[in-house]
Amino acid sequence: MKKRKGNPRTEKIGLNYIEKITTDACHVFRRVLEEDVGIDADIEICRNNSEPTGILIAVQIKTGESYIRSEKNDSFVYYPAIDDLKYWHEYSLPVYLLICRPELNIVYWADIKDFLKNYNFEDIISGIVPRKTIISKKIYFL
Repeated sequence: MKKRKGNPRTEKIGLNYIEKITTDACHVFRRVLEEDVGIDADIEICRNNSEPTGILIAVQIKTGESYIRSEKNDSFVYYPAIDDLKYWHEYSLPVYLLICRPELNIVYWADIKDFLKNYNFEDIISGIVPRKTIISKKIYFL
C-alpha cells in the first residue's frame, strides 16, 4: 500500500506554529507551495509592524522530538542530512533551521550558514568534521 512521505500532520503543525509566530511579530510568512526540497518558507522582515524591508530569510522547519538527540539542560544535537547541508550551503538567502516542539509551545533556531562558516564545508561532507549541529536552548521562540 502506498504511504505518504514523512508525517504531514506533524509537518503542518510546525508550519502553522511558525506562521503564527511570524504573523504575531508583524513579519510576512510565505510557504513554499510548489515543491519543498529543503526550505519550507521565506520570512520577510517588516519594520514598525507594517513596512516590508525586502530582507528575506529562508527557514527549514523540523517538528517533533525525533529531531532532538543528546539533549542536555542547555542544548541538544540535530543531525542534518548531507543533501540538506549541500542545498543550504548553496542557497542564496540566509537559512535558519527551526526545531519545533509543539507539545512545549517552543521553537529553537540555528543559523545554518553561520554553522557552516565555522568549518571547511568539504570536511563536513566527507565526514572529517561531524555534521552534528548543536542547538542552544537559549535561543528560542515561545
